[in-house]
Amino acid sequence: MAVEVIVGLVEDDEVLDFTSTREKIKAASDGRELLWINAKKGGHRVVGEFVQPLVDFAESARELFVHGGEL
Repeated sequence: MAVEVIVGLVEDDEVLDFTSTREKIKAASDGRELLWINAKKGGHRVVGEFVQPLVDFAESARELFVHGGEL
């Protein structure tokens, strides 16, 4: 199964608790294939560890978002 959702979490996020947020997202995923990207530090923001996996994910799904792409 292809990755359907990409999730990036930072362990020292001061807004969201890492462990409980991960559990809630997993429970809400409804069986979708998730790609988890975890970073140790960076707080509540997009960190460097997220960039390349997000780019790769967007490139792999690009055809779905152009005219004539299949859903």
